[in-house]
Amino acid sequence: MVHGFGADKDTWVGYGRMFDRSFRIVCPDLPGFGDATDTAFEDFSPRAQALRLLTFLDRCEIDEFHIVGSSMGGFIATWAALEAPDRARSLTLMNAAGVSGAEPSRMQPLVEAGESPLVATNVEELNSVLSMLSVRQMWLPKFVRQHLLNNYLRHGVLWRKIFDQLVKAQQSDRLKDQLQSIKAPTLVVWGDQDEILHVSCAEVFAQRIPDSRQLILKNVGHIPMFEAPLKTSEAQLQLMREAAATS
Repeated sequence: MVHGFGADKDTWVGYGRMFDRSFRIVCPDLPGFGDATDTAFEDFSPRAQALRLLTFLDRCEIDEFHIVGSSMGGFIATWAALEAPDRARSLTLMNAAGVSGAEPSRMQPLVEAGESPLVATNVEELNSVLSMLSVRQMWLPKFVRQHLLNNYLRHGVLWRKIFDQLVKAQQSDRLKDQLQSIKAPTLVVWGDQDEILHVSCAEVFAQRIPDSRQLILKNVGHIPMFEAPLKTSEAQLQLMREAAATS
């Protein structure tokens, strides 16, 4: 399970409980986030992160795997499926970065203006980030918001660098041109009210990945693992079981 930008492995704690004990769940911190190192690398592009993730799986002695990625993590998971086509048994993309849809999101004009709208420097900007994440605004105690803001302030320089590399990778369209090579059966999950990555992006993934299906969630934003965990996990589990049955 591959987390998104500004998040970490704890993103998946609640969602992971939706899976029974027949699955071994691995939730790493990507380099630059959580408890992972943030000083050893210059290249934080999604493809580079995917190659590091595959190395991590090698060291964990994990040969074949089902992979799910959220937002930036979806971008990385897609590259992992491309780089290791014989290892990825299934691919689940939750509001994944990597392609541009037919319509802009609320965030897109800000990015095109050269801003890093997902890197907060004060309380107001943090509230703006949180408002874009979900349809129902998450209630967070003041001390939790302060902890989140402290994280942004502590990692701000690095996270802007990572965000810029993420945007450049998406604008290059290299991923879109590779999607038809994905062998893994794929589930594309999207909230129809996503303000960070417009729901029209889902169609791009679904049209270009040969063995794919869509789950568009009504009144859900950017984080379906929080907003609609039951529907999302049921669809992912079905995909994984079907993939296992045909392998």
